[in-house]
Amino acid sequence: MTRTPRLPLLAVLASLLLLPTPSLARGELVEDATIVPEGKWAWAALLGLDVPTATGANVGPRVAGEGLYGFGEIAPKLRLDVGPRIGIAYNGGDASLWTVDAVMVARLEYPITPVLAAYGEAGMGLGFYHWSVNAYGFATSDSGAMLDLLLAPGVIYALTPDVNVLGEVGFWINAKSGLGTHIAIPTLGLQVKL
Repeated sequence: MTRTPRLPLLAVLASLLLLPTPSLARGELVEDATIVPEGKWAWAALLGLDVPTATGANVGPRVAGEGLYGFGEIAPKLRLDVGPRIGIAYNGGDASLWTVDAVMVARLEYPITPVLAAYGEAGMGLGFYHWSVNAYGFATSDSGAMLDLLLAPGVIYALTPDVNVLGEVGFWINAKSGLGTHIAIPTLGLQVKL
């Protein structure tokens, strides 16, 4: 059995901790540059690879947009943000599938350093799907609505006090028989606080 070397990944993560903090670069003290200020909004654009668990569909792109409202601290060093997320995914192959998802999400964020935080995001909403199969002279298609669930652990790195980089693994669970779960890995995003 061979092991995949994890040293490059660990080196990249460790190097993030060594980058200068945005607050120190500007000469001012910021307690946690990753947070969405209480009562303010942050908007993010995310792009990932959508890996379907349903047979016949290939890996494809997933594009998402998200708005989070800074709800505030609910426990020491634990913050809650809430808001909408809209995503579009396309998976080609013998079975062509595209989905449009709209969910309300809640994000719990825990700061690790002033510029690095871990989070867990969960959401529920509605989606629309369309799939078609055209193989071996056989063609069929189906469209409809579905219930969507999202579970997404991730990390936030503050580039500046107003701009964050996001990295997450999104598990999109589609409550429609045959569509299965879609794993959006890696998902990278840019978040701007307004």
